[in-house]
Amino acid sequence: MPPRLLIRLSPAGRPVAAACLCLVLVSVGIHLAKYPDFSGFWAGIDQQRYLQSARAWAALDLSPGRHHYLPLYPMLGAAFVRLTPWQPFLVPDAACWVVSLLVFVRIGRRLAPGWPDWASAACFLAGCLWGRTIVAIWVVPWSTTGSAPWQFAAILFAMRFGERPSAARAAALGAVLGVVAGFRPSDAAVLLAVTGSYAAIMVLRHGARAAGTMAIAAGAGLAAGLLPALVAHAAVFGASPGPYVGESASIGFEWRLLPLRWVTLVVDPRPLLPEGRGLAEALPWIVPGIAGLTLGVSRRNAAALLAASAVGLHWASYLAYRDMHPFGLWRFYNVHYFKWTFPFLVLWAAQLAAAILRPSERRRAVAALAATLALFVWRPVLDHPRPLGLLPDARGAVLTGGLPSLSEAALLPVSGSWSALYLGALAVDAGGRQFVAKRDVKLLPMQGGALLVPLRSLPAGPATLILAPGMALTAPLRAVAFRQSIVLGLPCGVWPASCTRPALAVMGR
Repeated sequence: MPPRLLIRLSPAGRPVAAACLCLVLVSVGIHLAKYPDFSGFWAGIDQQRYLQSARAWAALDLSPGRHHYLPLYPMLGAAFVRLTPWQPFLVPDAACWVVSLLVFVRIGRRLAPGWPDWASAACFLAGCLWGRTIVAIWVVPWSTTGSAPWQFAAILFAMRFGERPSAARAAALGAVLGVVAGFRPSDAAVLLAVTGSYAAIMVLRHGARAAGTMAIAAGAGLAAGLLPALVAHAAVFGASPGPYVGESASIGFEWRLLPLRWVTLVVDPRPLLPEGRGLAEALPWIVPGIAGLTLGVSRRNAAALLAASAVGLHWASYLAYRDMHPFGLWRFYNVHYFKWTFPFLVLWAAQLAAAILRPSERRRAVAALAATLALFVWRPVLDHPRPLGLLPDARGAVLTGGLPSLSEAALLPVSGSWSALYLGALAVDAGGRQFVAKRDVKLLPMQGGALLVPLRSLPAGPATLILAPGMALTAPLRAVAFRQSIVLGLPCGVWPASCTRPALAVMGR
């Protein structure tokens, strides 16, 4: 990135920006103090794989068995294996955080014209330092940290292209998108769809005659940005997509799950699930942030439309990701998939508050907030119960009625530790095919049993449940199938009295 892009701040904003950077580094130090021996950073399977790959790259070991993820993020850690062997991602993660802040400040000038740089920096910090979990998703190694500054840069470069389209700016945008793809292909696909559409609209608006030249330049930039990652990937895996890309592609996205996932992941998973919090309950600036997003788009601000589209499509994609569940959102820090979008929502929340204070915009701001609240008055429930035949089987049990619909779920008398149920290698045989946990079905621990949830449509007819080690059937062998629905009603976090009935009460347990 051009150096001036990172350091060119208004004179009034430089002292505040410097103080903000210090706060970022101090927060990193505070979090590191929780793990004086740094062992806590490598407790997760993902982090163990990042560390192993970083050490392998540092030793120029290209054995496929030493690598799992795409190469760019582990290679950042490899550069510091000898300097900080106890935590090789400490320096690159802090650098990504700082660069993200500085690029976001430049974005803030376009999303909030007239606002000082320090206000955008403060919004960034609020979105990144809101509680220990949010700090952790920036400090504990994840590839989303490595891709974040490039994602912010892609949005900024698209805004700059829209202001004055040119082949050079198209090439720069393409190159940044190529780097994002080297870190996280799914994130790059979202940004490519949004920024590509935006750039095409801006070209038409400006009546640019060199549209073909700019398209070629963007494609060349994309190839150049992606080339280093492709070369490194080929050096390890050859023509194979590698374990991470292959596994993620096999899981995929199910857009029919989006309404239910909106409620269980963003609003509140209760009473359908016995525990957990929605994003909106844990992060109180999400509701006003979405209202501020709506307000910004209504002002016909092209930059706001671009950012809102990028954030909205990114959220929709991960809410529809089959392996995204309320339990994992906080227990396993899956919230890190959304982290780069949080500063935008804080900024929009601040803009909404400012608009409410201005008489000229108060009515429009209140209307945007009221419209947004309509998205948050829903609850997920299990209804329309029906008996589901359950017969013991050598491998587990046979569900005689099957689960042919994505909207259905089965409450089963299955016992085991929480981790055995949630993380176990459960499988379902149906219609001559085997459907496996994480990719096709999911078992969610419940009070007195477990909820089997299909993540893709299963064939009609009987299905054989194949239990994994650590799971067992319990008496009485009775199962109930339900429809997973969303109904109008205040979330449990707002009105707890309405959500006191255990989900398995309907089974008479």
